[in-house]
Amino acid sequence: MSEAIYHHLVPRTYLKSWCHYGYSAHAYNREGQKIRDGVNVNNHFGYNHYHSLRVGMSYLEEEDLSQIFKELSGFRVEYEGRYLEDLKEWNEKFYDRENWELIYPNGNRVPKKKKNSLFQSIEHAALPVIETGWARKYEGKWNELLRVIEQKVLVEEEDTEIPEFYKGLIMKMIVSIGWRSERSSEVYTEVLNQIDNAVN
Repeated sequence: MSEAIYHHLVPRTYLKSWCHYGYSAHAYNREGQKIRDGVNVNNHFGYNHYHSLRVGMSYLEEEDLSQIFKELSGFRVEYEGRYLEDLKEWNEKFYDRENWELIYPNGNRVPKKKKNSLFQSIEHAALPVIETGWARKYEGKWNELLRVIEQKVLVEEEDTEIPEFYKGLIMKMIVSIGWRSERSSEVYTEVLNQIDNAVN
């Protein structure tokens, strides 16, 4: 599977229903006037790395942090007169990286230009695990699910019931789509705000 970099706010499986040729759709403004013809749904309606895990996020696992900070493997970080203990602490203090002293494994201090270059690499590190998981679990199964539904509803006359497994997959897909939008779920946002208020 290729690395998922461009993350759609509206899943392509949903957008495909409005495509008039391959992956092309018409684009309209809010007043209903056509502004573009032939918008490719593969590179519209999303952002690069919108769902990706990045440095500074509070819920990163040790494995995620190892990948994000791989450029600093073997280095030590001195901050406010002490060494930061682990990757979790590096992640928590990365917002104030201008005040870090980076130390090479041999004990020498990293020059400012090199330090800035390393920080830039870390800032650009993005782990698309959420998007690739979505693609593997749902988008990759959508065509199969669609064929089953069409077979049951359009072809078979007597038994039009969809197997329980597919009902569950449909429900999961609907719920997942609800959590993918730019505004996300109000409940989810409320919970995040409560956590943010408790931490700060």
